Amino acid sequence: MPGRLLSFGQVPSGQSSQQVLTLSNPSTTTPLHIRRITSGWPFLSTTTCGAALAPGQSCTVTLAYTPLNQVAAGSNPPPSSADSGTLIVESDALSAPDLIDLAGASTPAIVASPANTAPIAAFTPSQSSLTFANTMAGNVSAPQTLTLDNTGTVTLSISNIQTTPDFTVASNCSTILPGASCGLTVTFTPQNSAQPGSGARTGSIEIASNASTSLEFISLSGVSSASSLVLGQSSLNFGTVLVGVGSTLSVQITNSGTASAIFTGITATGDYAPATNSCPPSGGTLAPGATCSLQVLFIPTQTGTRTGTLAIATSASTQPLTIPLTGVGVQSHLQIAPGTLGFGSIAVGSSASLSLTLVNTGTAPITGIALSDTGDYTVFAPCGVTTLASGGSCSITVAFAPAAAGTRTGALTIASSDPTSPASVPLTGNGVAAGAFTLTAASSSATVASGSPATYSLSLTPLNGFTGPVVLNCTPVIAASFAYCSLLPSSVTLGATSQTAIATLTTVTTVASSVTSGPHRRSFGDTALCLLFPAIIFTWKARTSRHNAWRKVGPIAWSIVSSIALLTAGGCGGTSVTPSNLRFAPSGSYQYQVTASATNGSLPITRSVTLNLTVQ
Repeated sequence: MPGRLLSFGQVPSGQSSQQVLTLSNPSTTTPLHIRRITSGWPFLSTTTCGAALAPGQSCTVTLAYTPLNQVAAGSNPPPSSADSGTLIVESDALSAPDLIDLAGASTPAIVASPANTAPIAAFTPSQSSLTFANTMAGNVSAPQTLTLDNTGTVTLSISNIQTTPDFTVASNCSTILPGASCGLTVTFTPQNSAQPGSGARTGSIEIASNASTSLEFISLSGVSSASSLVLGQSSLNFGTVLVGVGSTLSVQITNSGTASAIFTGITATGDYAPATNSCPPSGGTLAPGATCSLQVLFIPTQTGTRTGTLAIATSASTQPLTIPLTGVGVQSHLQIAPGTLGFGSIAVGSSASLSLTLVNTGTAPITGIALSDTGDYTVFAPCGVTTLASGGSCSITVAFAPAAAGTRTGALTIASSDPTSPASVPLTGNGVAAGAFTLTAASSSATVASGSPATYSLSLTPLNGFTGPVVLNCTPVIAASFAYCSLLPSSVTLGATSQTAIATLTTVTTVASSVTSGPHRRSFGDTALCLLFPAIIFTWKARTSRHNAWRKVGPIAWSIVSSIALLTAGGCGGTSVTPSNLRFAPSGSYQYQVTASATNGSLPITRSVTLNLTVQ
């Protein structure tokens, strides 16, 4: 259990706050029986506990804090009122009884007529224990009855009534109004024991409700005498069995009575079934002192603990003799990582290796691991074992030795007891000629506006010690008008490391326009030179003129004329060529191919890459 205090904080009067408490059985071998759970108002509980908790199992207790704090209008109550209580858990644990303190605070509710009477949620069984007379195993005792009386002030809901083996209970209890009661009918139905003879049997009835004692029990006891039909096993435990795989255990049945036992049926529940046996068929008899053997088959349908019951109905008892059956379904699961092996480019005549790991992530061992390979691939280092326990793993190394150039495929097949067997791992690799190289583009596609260049980064990587010059060429596959391809550099020399080159697709071309004739416009300098001699004559004439007005106005007039001539100056005559015109590649999708060529001895080597261009 968690800490020993549960605090609900502050809750308004009339409202409720809940917390869930988990009770667990920490033992790995012994069941835990929780008998009684009690708390007092305003801390009431409900629970899923009642049945024996197997090792590692748990149940819950839901606690509800519902304070009642009503005050009259006009009063001056405190801001909150504290409540406290205790949850008591009674069980057969060494720490029992376990106590948990409960705390909460309520804020007042203002009402015209305060009523703070606490409700009473309680019932009282008419008997706290029942004892049964000696009853032979397989028979049913005379029934005994008891009642549950609602002694409180609120209606109670009975959520569950159950009993332990060797006893049965029938009830009409569901809802009990204040002052009312309901009845329980209990019978003693002992089963056979692996040890012949009489013996005491004890048990209990567990009653779960919303009363202040949310789990109550009634003690049961009886004495059982052995049946004349003796079962050699009181229970069958099949252990762990693979899902879908059958396992059998046997039961010895002996007639120790003085009369023949007539068999009327043998049945099993769950993942169990009667198998071959030497016992009499339905209607057959087992003579006094005779023994037969019954096989029980367990085929788990899923993983986890699987329970069932074997029932043997005969004339030796009024009820079938039963044997509890249990087993654990387990499932192997082979996980392979990675799921594929890609070896890349390997020179013909050379080899490379990669590894993968087998892991059993299931709950059952994987047996009979066997490996096979195809193509240019060989299992170089297999698993060192043929069985993988749950959680176990091993490594496998596969070697690739291409026999020829080009793509080489194969598969590694792993056969085992795993349900998915055989598993296949794809193997891929590429054989290349010795002393070769690769040509790749960092990105083989580009989108540009018309008139803008597209650039591609190319990489040439030597393989298997190749050295020497490599020449690059670019040719159109789907050509774009007014576009052209250039490479920088157009050749490289490969050595120990990779080399790079840039391919540029230019999408604009300069085209010269046609030549036209016309007068050559004078330039500014030409015009100035032409005006120089007239200026000298004009100035001399103005200076030597006899008229004073001409000497004053002449230079000004000449300046105006010269300015107009200079501002409108052009060439001196003849013909001229207008500036070049630009032509742009049209929108569309185009392709160019870059080819790298070299030789290795007398063997030509070419590699190519396709460049995709989209012009917008």
